[in-house]
Amino acid sequence: MKQLELFLHEADMPDLYLTFKNVHKLSRQIFALEVDDRNNFYRYSRQPKCSDLVILSLAVSAEAIGLDSENFLYAKIKSSYPQLFEMLPDRTNYNRRKRKLKEMIELLSSRLAKSMNTPNDMGIIDSMPLPVCRKARSSRLKILKEDMDMVPKTGYSPIDKTYFHGYKLHCLIYPSGVIVNYCLTQGNVHDIHMMKPLTEGFLNHSTLIGDKGYIGRNAQLELFQSSNIKVVTPPRKNQIIRPQWDWQYSKTRKRIETVFSQFCDQFLIKRNYARKFEGYATRITAKLCAFTALQYINFLNNKPLNQVKYAMA
Repeated sequence: MKQLELFLHEADMPDLYLTFKNVHKLSRQIFALEVDDRNNFYRYSRQPKCSDLVILSLAVSAEAIGLDSENFLYAKIKSSYPQLFEMLPDRTNYNRRKRKLKEMIELLSSRLAKSMNTPNDMGIIDSMPLPVCRKARSSRLKILKEDMDMVPKTGYSPIDKTYFHGYKLHCLIYPSGVIVNYCLTQGNVHDIHMMKPLTEGFLNHSTLIGDKGYIGRNAQLELFQSSNIKVVTPPRKNQIIRPQWDWQYSKTRKRIETVFSQFCDQFLIKRNYARKFEGYATRITAKLCAFTALQYINFLNNKPLNQVKYAMA
């Protein structure tokens, strides 16, 4: 950590420096009991120059400021800080170790989210498309096919009213904007099938606000009987049994739309450079963790929680 701070000067690279410094500090506090005396999660026959905690913090920090290309990240560091570049592992080893730390990145995001929230009896659920390529090119796609259970599939986006080829990100958040749970599925998976997996561990006797994609009497009844969670959705025009819906639900549901817009704007979540699904899933996990980490920094500084773009200001 001291060596890294020696070369990352605030005057030259303020965003990366400040973000890394804060994320590394949070990571050390969260994983104080999980890491060894060299800040590693795993045992190595030959101790690496960079610890696992530095790799994790650098991956999350780069996503937080929109540097989602490791090639570009390494090029900037190599041109400005050659000593630091000698300390870091090569880019292939960095990517390999980052993929290995995917579960730790998820754990960091989960623990930071729990630290910000008191239990809330209301949640907002929705999904967003993550296209890998245009539908016309789907037959020629050669990447992300090593795992047959997670091969990109063609789905429909009702917002854009177009078909896309790729994946879907399903999210459950609190009205405050903090992520409770999320799941990455193939693009052809319907939203209603993800209600039960997303609400595992969510508070019983709660209200879940969704859009028209979650209208399904059997699925809603099953969720209510198993967890006593009530699903509220806007009615369709031709719906016989119309659920109760008012403007307050509509106002609350806008929060998840804002969060998805932030994912696209600041964290470039729809941009993909990965060739394997493991790397792709790690990138998505790091982006969501970066979003939660910036929220937590705002939480500590008594700033508006969801102004994540100004967390380092």
